[in-house]
Amino acid sequence: MIASNQIQRFGNRLTPWGFPLVYLGWAYLFWLPIFGSNTSVWDGTNLLLFLVGGASPLLAGVTMAWVTGGSERVRDLGRRLVDVRRISMKW
Repeated sequence: MIASNQIQRFGNRLTPWGFPLVYLGWAYLFWLPIFGSNTSVWDGTNLLLFLVGGASPLLAGVTMAWVTGGSERVRDLGRRLVDVRRISMKW
């Protein structure tokens, strides 16, 4: 529990820069080998690295939600993503 509180405090200190740092860091971690290779991005391993790097905004969002609010915030995020009652009739 102490480690969880420390992680949460660290995540709260990173706001609002935590999300861009995590998602850009994740993306470039997987995209740098593609930039350095002389092959097409659509070749086997490069394509896998490209797709994993492209998932970085989703993974960073879920990670930051968990770090700042725990599993309850992740569940709330999931509920808000699929709750069609949140859409007003004017849309």
